[in-house]
Amino acid sequence: MAPECFDALAESLTHQMDMYSLGMLLWAMLSGMQPWQGFNMVQIACRVTLGGERPPLSAVPPGRRPHKLLRLMQDCWEADPRRRPAAAEAVKELMLVQQMARP
Repeated sequence: MAPECFDALAESLTHQMDMYSLGMLLWAMLSGMQPWQGFNMVQIACRVTLGGERPPLSAVPPGRRPHKLLRLMQDCWEADPRRRPAAAEAVKELMLVQQMARP
């Protein structure tokens, strides 16, 4: 969940929240792990909002972490929702990563 989801004053869901989720989904797919496994919701909220923590990029095996993909994950995880990429920008980056991976 995006850090702003834990804000009691947040009024609605936004596409920026979806972009945060995309970053987490990419990390889970590439690492083969569940983000924040073993932590309860309160612990996760504290780590993400107060601590600014994100899952470790080192959990993604070296052969599965092209620079552009790591950068996209980090951009999606931006604490400031306004700094997260738009969906169209993320698609463009994913297509570039796909093209680079082709033999």
